[in-house]
Amino acid sequence: MIATSYNSHQIQMRTNIEKHYLNEQQQREFDQLLTQVDVVSFDLFDTLIHRKNLFSPKDLFRYVQAEAKKQLGLDIDNFTELRVRAEERARVRVWGYSIEEVDLGAIYAELKQMLGVTPQCSEALKQIELNYEKSMLVPLESGIALMEAALIAGKKIIIVTDTYFSEDFIKEIVAQAGYHSISKIYVSSIYGKTKQTGSLFSIVLNDLGCSPKRMLHVGDNRLSDVSMALSKGVRTFFVPTIKHRLKWRCGLGDEPSGEPFLSSLLCEISRSMAEDNGSVDRLALLQKVGQQNLSVLYYAFSAWLLDNLKHGGYKRVYFAARDGLIMKQFFDRVAAAAGFEIDSRYLYVSRLALYPSLIFTEPETARYLFSHSWDHLTIEETLNRISLEFDEVKDLLAEYGLLNRKLELNEITRPKFKAFLEKAWPLLQRKNQKNFDMVEMYMRQEMLLTDEKAAFVDIGWHGSLQNCLVNLLDYLGINKEIDGYYLGTFDKPKNASIKFRAKGFLIENDEPHWISQLVRSGPSIIELFHSADHGSVLAYRQEGETVKPVLENNPAEQQQYQTIIKPIQDSALDFITQFLKDFNRTFVSSPNPSITARVALRVIYNPTLPEADLFGRLKIASDFGGRLKSVTGVSEWNLKEIKGNLLPDGTLPIWRPGYQVLKNI
Repeated sequence: MIATSYNSHQIQMRTNIEKHYLNEQQQREFDQLLTQVDVVSFDLFDTLIHRKNLFSPKDLFRYVQAEAKKQLGLDIDNFTELRVRAEERARVRVWGYSIEEVDLGAIYAELKQMLGVTPQCSEALKQIELNYEKSMLVPLESGIALMEAALIAGKKIIIVTDTYFSEDFIKEIVAQAGYHSISKIYVSSIYGKTKQTGSLFSIVLNDLGCSPKRMLHVGDNRLSDVSMALSKGVRTFFVPTIKHRLKWRCGLGDEPSGEPFLSSLLCEISRSMAEDNGSVDRLALLQKVGQQNLSVLYYAFSAWLLDNLKHGGYKRVYFAARDGLIMKQFFDRVAAAAGFEIDSRYLYVSRLALYPSLIFTEPETARYLFSHSWDHLTIEETLNRISLEFDEVKDLLAEYGLLNRKLELNEITRPKFKAFLEKAWPLLQRKNQKNFDMVEMYMRQEMLLTDEKAAFVDIGWHGSLQNCLVNLLDYLGINKEIDGYYLGTFDKPKNASIKFRAKGFLIENDEPHWISQLVRSGPSIIELFHSADHGSVLAYRQEGETVKPVLENNPAEQQQYQTIIKPIQDSALDFITQFLKDFNRTFVSSPNPSITARVALRVIYNPTLPEADLFGRLKIASDFGGRLKSVTGVSEWNLKEIKGNLLPDGTLPIWRPGYQVLKNI
C-alpha cells in the first residue's frame, strides 16, 4: 500500500467555500471504497473546485467581454460565441494528429485571427480570462470532505483533469483552493490525451505502476469520470454537483446562459433544489414554483426586454393588461437595478375592449373575429361580446336559421353567422360607436395617439391587441411606430397591418420549433401565471376629465388569483428583488431563451403529480368572450373514465401534459 502522512493543516480551509455536503450514505460508500484502494484520483472542476455563481463555465466569457471593453477598448458583442468557436476550431486542427486536447494558447491563436487583433492584444485578452478564472474558482465543501477522508485513510492523492489550462495554472488554482497534499497532477493539455476517451487514465496507471483495482477515481461526469474510468478497470465514485439536479430535471447541458445574473440565479435555484425536503404542502409548492421556475421566466423576459428597449430608442413602453402587470413589476425592478430610465405604463386593454374598434378600423378582420369561436360559444354569448342582444336581432337571426339562444357557433353555423353580421353591420356600428369613442379618448389620455415611437408589451401569442392599436392609429391618420415585444409569438394576427412589427423572446413566428412545442404544451397555463389582481377590461367610462376602465367583477377568478397565482408571483418577485440587491453587477443582456424555456416551463411541459393536481384545477376563458373552464377538465369530469384525449364535450384539454398526469393516476 502507498501511504501518505497527513495532518489537518494540509488542506487550508478557506472562508469562500461553496457549501455542498455529502449525505451519510455517500460518505459510507466512499469510506468503504477507500479500504480497497491505494490511490485516490480526483477530478478537479466541479469536484474539488467550481466557478462560483456560474451555471455554465462558458458564462465566464460574459465577464471577459465586459472587462475587455473596459481595459482594451474591445467592443465585442458576441465574444462568448467567438470564444466557443475558437476552441472548436483549435480542436479541429489537431484531430488528424491523434491529439485529443488543446491548450489555451492554441485557442487564443484562433481567436486572434477571428478578431483581427495584435498578438499583444490577444495575450492581454487571454490574461483577462485567466484572471477571472482565478477570481471565480472556489473549493467545494464536498471536495474538501472527500479529500480529507482520503488523506486520513493514508491514501496517495492525485488529480486527473481534462482542461485546456496549463499545468502551472492548474497547480496555482489547486493551491489557491487550499489543496496542498497532492502527489501529482495529470493535465490533459500536457499529454494531449483525455479522460473522456480513457487514454489519460492509461497514462496515469502506467506512470504510477498501479493496478486499476487499487485506484479510485472521484468525479462529477458520468462519461469521463465514471464510464471511461470503469472501462480501464478503475474503481469510481460519482459526486454530482448541486447543479446536476436542475440540469437533469430540465435537460440542460453546458450551454451559456447568456446573462451573468441569470447564471447566478440558476446557481441559487440549484442550491434551493439541493436543500428541498420534498414537501408537497400547498403553500410550499406554490413558493417553490415561484422561485425555481417562474422567477426565471419573469426575470429573463425583463432582461431581454430591457436589452431591446435600450437599443431601440424608446421613451415609453406600454404593458398590456392583465398579463403585463407582473411583467411590468419585474421590468421596473430590473431596469432600476440596471440604471435604465423609461416611461413605463400599464395599459388597460383586452380583446373584449379593443376588438369592437375593428368595426370601424378594419371591418374585414372584425367580421372574421366576431364569427369565430374556439370555445363553442352559444349564439347569445357570441352576440353579447359585440354589444348586441339576442332579442333586438331575433328577426334577422331567424332569416339565417340562428333563432336559438343555445345554438353553438361551429363549422356549420359560422358561415350563417358571418352572413348575419353583414346584414347587421349598420346596427353593430351604431351600438359600438360610443365604445369606439371611449377607446380613442383613453388611448389619447395615455399618450398613445402621438407620433412618438413606443413599445407595446404583452405575453403573446398573435399580437392581436397590438394590431388593433396599429389599425386605430392608421384610422386616425397618426404616423407612429409601435413595436411589439412578447414572451413568444406563434404567427401574425389575421389581416395584420403592414406596419405590424413584433419580436418574441422564447419564440418568434413559432421558431425555434422545439421551444414552440414546450410553449404550446400549455400557453393558457403561462397566461394564468401572468394573471393580475383585477378583472378583465370590459369597456371604458368617463369620470370627470379622466377615462377609466370598466373591469369585470368575477369572484371565482379573483379567488383563484389570490389563492394560487398571487403566492407564486409574490414568491418570484421577492426572490428576484432580494437577489438583485445582493448581486453586485449591473450590466444586463439578453438571456438564453433555450435555458429559460427548459427551466421556467418545466412545470408546464413536465409537471409532477402535485403540480398537475393543483394547477390542473385552474380555470380560464380560452376565447374572446368565452366561459371559464378548467385547463384539464378535472373540475367538470372524472378523467379516469375518459377514453382517448378528447374531453366529453369534444374539445381537447387546454393543458394536455397536466391532463395526462391526472388521467393516469
